[in-house]
Amino acid sequence: MLTMVDGRTTLAKGISEQIRQAYAGRVFASEISRSIRAAEVSVENKSIYDLDRNGKAAQAYENLTREVLNIGRQPKKHRSDLTR
Repeated sequence: MLTMVDGRTTLAKGISEQIRQAYAGRVFASEISRSIRAAEVSVENKSIYDLDRNGKAAQAYENLTREVLNIGRQPKKHRSDLTR
């Protein structure tokens, strides 16, 4: 899982791509961006959904949650499918 991602820089994009290549198929598609609001929730002892429900961080965590919940629902690939 990629967290604290700063998609504004070429360096960060390159690092994300390298991680995805090195761990192909084992990295979630969802990325959690660097967010001041996300940092503030730990100080305020609140949920990101309480503080900024429609913010980018909340949406990113929501996307990650959906992705995790769908892991068991994806059809299993046969070993022969993986070699194609």
